[in-house]
Amino acid sequence: MEKPTSVRTSKPKIAGIFTIFCGAIEVWGSLLGIVHAWSPRGIYMGVALYMVALIAIMGGILALRRRVWWLALTGAICALLDSALVPGLLMMAPPLPPGAVYGPGWVWVVMGMPLLILGILAVTWIASSKQEFT
Repeated sequence: MEKPTSVRTSKPKIAGIFTIFCGAIEVWGSLLGIVHAWSPRGIYMGVALYMVALIAIMGGILALRRRVWWLALTGAICALLDSALVPGLLMMAPPLPPGAVYGPGWVWVVMGMPLLILGILAVTWIASSKQEFT
């Protein structure tokens, strides 16, 4: 009995690219957070986010190949979660001196929001294209 063919869209490939991109930025951000951490908590959080970012990259590769849907979806979810947490890790810094006007809030706007949007798109596109995976 022949397996019914489903329509192949470009959603899993684009979602895989988004997931890999988010994972790569998150690896960079977590390593930067580890190097510049000023407390042991920052180091532990950076290492945990690094591991989650590696899962995101693996899920993106599986989405590109259209293999193991649940693991590709897990990678996209990890990319989404990490994109919300890495800017927070980079903003964990010593308190600003009294009278300082500059704050690290720009990290969230410049880095966090675009990654969050890409993560949301990756999760929804991989979740909606389950039938395309083998």
